[in-house]
Amino acid sequence: MPIITADYIYTPEKWLENHVLEIAEDGKILALRPVTANDNPVIYKGVLSPGFVNAHCHLELSGLKGKIERYTGMSGFVGRIYSENTKTPVTERENAIINAIHLAFVSGTQAFGDICNDTLSLIPKTGFPNLYFHNFVEVLGSNGNRAEQIWQKGEAILDTFQSAYISGNSSITLHAPYSVSENLVALCGKYYKKNPSLASVHLLESEEEIELFEKGTGGIAEFMKSIGIPFAGYPTPNPVEYLLEGVRNAESGIFIHLTEAGEKELAEIHRLLPQFFFCLCPRSNEYIHKKFPYIPDFLPYSDKICLGTDSLASNDDLNMLEEIKAIHRLYPELTLHTLFTWLTVNGAKALRIPGAGAFIQGQNNGVIQIPFADIPDNILPDESYAVRLF
Repeated sequence: MPIITADYIYTPEKWLENHVLEIAEDGKILALRPVTANDNPVIYKGVLSPGFVNAHCHLELSGLKGKIERYTGMSGFVGRIYSENTKTPVTERENAIINAIHLAFVSGTQAFGDICNDTLSLIPKTGFPNLYFHNFVEVLGSNGNRAEQIWQKGEAILDTFQSAYISGNSSITLHAPYSVSENLVALCGKYYKKNPSLASVHLLESEEEIELFEKGTGGIAEFMKSIGIPFAGYPTPNPVEYLLEGVRNAESGIFIHLTEAGEKELAEIHRLLPQFFFCLCPRSNEYIHKKFPYIPDFLPYSDKICLGTDSLASNDDLNMLEEIKAIHRLYPELTLHTLFTWLTVNGAKALRIPGAGAFIQGQNNGVIQIPFADIPDNILPDESYAVRLF
């Protein structure tokens, strides 16, 4: 039975000093308690943290690593996904997913909120029984006449995930306000009334999305035309209002990216949909838009903030520690305890994972060491890294 300690141990309440973790051979936590004179713990430098929660990623796009250039903007990025994904053989894509999950695991990730447009990631996920996956089966389509067909396909994919041996859960969700018809929004609303499950929706991600709703013009509108999607505008210039009927009855949910959300928009979302979390994917936003979300506007809702990486199509890796380092460089006034809370327990709450994101007796949520975090001085150097111990 290993007994370990470090300079600091993360808990949701505070950093603990002079405490130890007792850990079973299978990785389950037996106790988190003050150190005693009889203990002879293994001592690690820096911080011990539970496993990280990647609340938003697209594992099925892992085969596109390095294939899409930076700073394309939203329409350019979607266009490149549309053209590049079909060029990559299925076996190569599956192997890329396995490699991506493995590298995320060794760098500290314990749970994923993963967007699924098909079942490509299903077999790779079965090889990681100690990880948790919430599979968000995503439906999208702007042609209202095809809404029923699109929804039925989504439900079929959902059934496949729910019947597979994967540690975790699955639910169906809309993609983004600009990519779903009114009929599809209505079908989602009816579904959640009967099946109040989790939603995960991209929202206010780009200036192009805002221009599309307010003016019906811009890069996304041009992309729709280029692939033959009829576009007749929206009944409201407000993307949140457009989605409301579709998601108000979700049990809980996550709005993702929110790069263009400010105080007004965040207050409106929180008032209308208080059960929703805000997921920030800063490195992906920088990769696509050369822009960061304005973190200070989110701080009134700090207990609702979680973090994600998006995909290897829009990020250099799926290393969650790199996300908080990116935030820390721009906003060094944020405490490391706050950032670790976003990285762990808030993501677990957003994905409704019981007992995750913390050192809980009887749970195996991973034990991660970050050797170079200097908590009293609130320093997280660029060369810091995560080491999985259990």
